[in-house]
Amino acid sequence: MNEFLAFVLCLVASSGYVLNFGEYDAEWLAWKSFHNKKYETQREEDARYTIWGDNLKKIQQHNSEGHSYTLAMNHFGT
Repeated sequence: MNEFLAFVLCLVASSGYVLNFGEYDAEWLAWKSFHNKKYETQREEDARYTIWGDNLKKIQQHNSEGHSYTLAMNHFGT
């Protein structure tokens, strides 16, 4: 029973990850195209996407806090 419960929890956790992973796909593709970014392997692309997504969330959070300046994504996004 414990193994089954662990299996179900893993499925739930992984399905949530998959649903959120593509959250910014359109923006990611546009950013890569604009900055002419290309990656050697899918593994590197996935890692860069994660870094870029984390940075985008930090930028959005900062900009929503009403500071006297705003941040924006640039070519250093990954």
